[in-house]
Amino acid sequence: MRTRPALLAGALTLAAALALAGCGDEDGGTPGSAAPATSGSGEPGLSPAPSTTPSATPGATASTAPGGASSPAPAGPTRLQVQVDLATSMEYDWRLTCDPPGGDHPRPADACAALAAYGLDEVPAAGQACTEQFGGPETARVRGTLAGEPVDLRLDRTDGCHIAQWSQLRPLLQPTT
Repeated sequence: MRTRPALLAGALTLAAALALAGCGDEDGGTPGSAAPATSGSGEPGLSPAPSTTPSATPGATASTAPGGASSPAPAGPTRLQVQVDLATSMEYDWRLTCDPPGGDHPRPADACAALAAYGLDEVPAAGQACTEQFGGPETARVRGTLAGEPVDLRLDRTDGCHIAQWSQLRPLLQPTT
């Protein structure tokens, strides 16, 4: 006869299998056609956070280098105006350029690295669920061009998705903290 903990473990395993059975891979393949996802720690069954970095630099096109190798064409300029209201009687208005990093932003190299890693996507993505929590009254607006593409994005910390985006872009928005 099975013990209560063994029955509970079996029921949890069955519930997890049923929940995962309806999930397909990111390419729209059939359920179970991909290897189990793992977290950054290698823990099976946990999917990594979705990437907000585009697969190609906005505005970039491929070119053929001598010898037939393909390489991305240089992207357009990054010139941004970053306005941040930390809701503590502290407001900032910086100009930032990348390639090379410059402007009057206090840490332009760090800000450009955050932009290169995470981009400036609208959050949440279509169909993305966000936790209902409030991260604070801070707001920001980023306008200009990112890799030659026009940008006009408002950022805040009104739910879990926006809090995560703010945290990723902290070198751009709060470079001294």
